Amino acid sequence: MSNRVKEENTELLPPKFSDCSRYRCQPAGPSQQLTQALGLRATLLCHRTKDPIPFLKEMDIAVRVQSGSYLSTGWFTFILAMDACYGIHVYGMINDTYCKTEGYRKVPYHYYEQGRDECDEYFLHEHAPYGGHRFITEKKVFAKWAKKHRIIFTHPNWTVS
Repeated sequence: MSNRVKEENTELLPPKFSDCSRYRCQPAGPSQQLTQALGLRATLLCHRTKDPIPFLKEMDIAVRVQSGSYLSTGWFTFILAMDACYGIHVYGMINDTYCKTEGYRKVPYHYYEQGRDECDEYFLHEHAPYGGHRFITEKKVFAKWAKKHRIIFTHPNWTVS
């Protein structure tokens, strides 16, 4: 009897992340290898999007794999927040053009340690031949998402057109 209760309880649980078949995210061939290489990140995408193909194109995943770049924690925070929240209010994130504006405010990349300027770090990562994040590209995508979702950027304010 205890086994039966166990079985009934597990049916109430959400599907495992590794089983995205309900979300139409079971790629075959090279795409399957890519999904396996991405591991948990790919399963989060499956779970989040239900139809992940446009989402994967937005990430330009093939270029990221070839260049060895990886998605930032900010990217995954947006994915989870868009799924969990009615609206998102983002404080303190600069937009993709901020570092090219004259007289931009120089701040450390990490507020808690001295080191490279935030914009210098972004440019270094954006143009790295291999590895790193593509912060500036990600910010362009965030601006696109703000057009379709309830996302507001302040301090500094973003103009999303």
